[in-house]
Amino acid sequence: MSSKRPAKRDGQSALAVSAWPLRRKMALALAIPLLLAGTLGGLRVQSDLAKAENSSASANQVTALRPAVDYLSAAEQATVAAVGTDQASKDRLEAAIGDIRKAGEQLTAAKQSADLTEAQANQVDAVLDLSQAMRADDANKLSPGTWQAQLRQLQSGVTQLITAIVNEQITPEPRLDLLSQALAGRFSLAMQQALVATDRNGETGSTELFSELGAEGAAIDRLAAGLGTDQKAVASLRTANAERFRTVRIGKSDLGGTEAYADYDSTISSLQDGIDQELEAAADDARVAALVNAGITLAALAAAILLALLVSRLLLNPIRRVREGTRAVAQDQLPEAVARIRAGEEPGEIVPIDVTTQEEIGQLARAVDDMHRQAVVLAVGEAGLRAQVSQMFVTLSRRSTSLINQQLSLIERLERDEEDPKRLESLFHLDHLAARMRRTADSLLILADAPTASSVTDRLTVSDALQAATSGVTDYQRVRIRSAEPTRIDDAAAADVVHLLTELVDNALTYSPPSTTVTVGTTVTAQGLAIEIADAGLGIPADQLATINQSLGSGGEVTTDTARRMGLFVVSRLSQRHGITASLRAND
Repeated sequence: MSSKRPAKRDGQSALAVSAWPLRRKMALALAIPLLLAGTLGGLRVQSDLAKAENSSASANQVTALRPAVDYLSAAEQATVAAVGTDQASKDRLEAAIGDIRKAGEQLTAAKQSADLTEAQANQVDAVLDLSQAMRADDANKLSPGTWQAQLRQLQSGVTQLITAIVNEQITPEPRLDLLSQALAGRFSLAMQQALVATDRNGETGSTELFSELGAEGAAIDRLAAGLGTDQKAVASLRTANAERFRTVRIGKSDLGGTEAYADYDSTISSLQDGIDQELEAAADDARVAALVNAGITLAALAAAILLALLVSRLLLNPIRRVREGTRAVAQDQLPEAVARIRAGEEPGEIVPIDVTTQEEIGQLARAVDDMHRQAVVLAVGEAGLRAQVSQMFVTLSRRSTSLINQQLSLIERLERDEEDPKRLESLFHLDHLAARMRRTADSLLILADAPTASSVTDRLTVSDALQAATSGVTDYQRVRIRSAEPTRIDDAAAADVVHLLTELVDNALTYSPPSTTVTVGTTVTAQGLAIEIADAGLGIPADQLATINQSLGSGGEVTTDTARRMGLFVVSRLSQRHGITASLRAND
């Protein structure tokens, strides 16, 4: 049975996901959703921060609208006053021009402090440039038509400034559009008063006057759509516009004075306050939302990581126990159980792997336990089969030995009575063959791991053992004993030592040319007595020689090569039984 591990696939590297540890695979599987969640959370936080920054910038930018609205309001009052010829009108014109210059200075200062974009700053410059004549030293000498033309340009410029601010907002502030409508309505009111004052015959500008009344009504309707018709100021504006329609239709010219602007001024002021508050609140809300979303994202990621670690631990710990338990079964428990079974003992209790769940990992643990039990059952069956085979070998060996001994007795009687040299030589050959057969029968006993019956006399020396080993082989004439120590061999090991030496001598004779001799000699070393058997064989490759020496030192494990190399198996078993070291080496 091969013990090789599965071969590594072609092209597989340490970077291949399939080769990663399970912990790293789980980390990869969890990293993708965590990364996605973190990215989405980060984008949400970034969006909230962008809204907060945009709202803060818008809140700063709308600070330029108050001086711009004041600038437009002063210009409207100046346009109406410029039509009059009495001293009161001239005084109102001078006061309005002063307000225009003051508001212009405030608008110029606001441009520097309001953190405007380039487009917004350019629009402020356009508003100031288009109305330059209103702030000039001779502004009080401008004709009413010039004032009206300048006012139209100024009103359009302020509306475009509001639009430029709205265009930079992520979420447009609806009150800015309502502010534009309120400014449009007030502008129409100013134009109505200027046209009525200009139309001294009751006919000049009447068409334009009705157009301005309609434009004011449309602006009030749009304003009402945004603020609601139940607003008191809107209702008042609508009533005043209708009253002016009736006044013009009946040919009257009293459209009111500065008090007619009160509802517009209160509405515009309320809208501006609401714009400031809403933008500041939006910036604060966006910052809070960013902090909340950041906290939620971090908490969710932390909870996901903790949950992932918990699930990973719940998954990896049982797998680790299954792995360690399987290794313990394969490396310790099962080999120990097999060793006890072969020694004739009970295999011992099978300890299940410490995983008690019923899911896939628990089922895997139970499968390993079942495999462990089946392996023990197979080992018990194998041990029983080995015992039966060993008993068969012992029985066969005993019977063969009995018959061989009878045969040897008969050959000895024939040798004593025979005088013909040729027949006597044949009987000697029969004697050697019978001795080999008895050695084969003894080898069966060794194969069955049964004790061999001693047929050697007591007090055997090493020299006697070498002589006995030489006489037990067929080509004993080719064996040369160079030297032999008179060291005595233990009586219990004498028969096995003779058998071991016989197998080695026979192996040397078998694997060397018939015309060569085999030399046997002994040497006393620091470790003990060394017996060297040298032949003139062709040699063995180094890898095979290492394998054979490993087998000789392992104690003779029964394998498929045992029958083919019976002699080496016997040498290995006998060496292990008596503490003898046997090895093969190449000739010098």
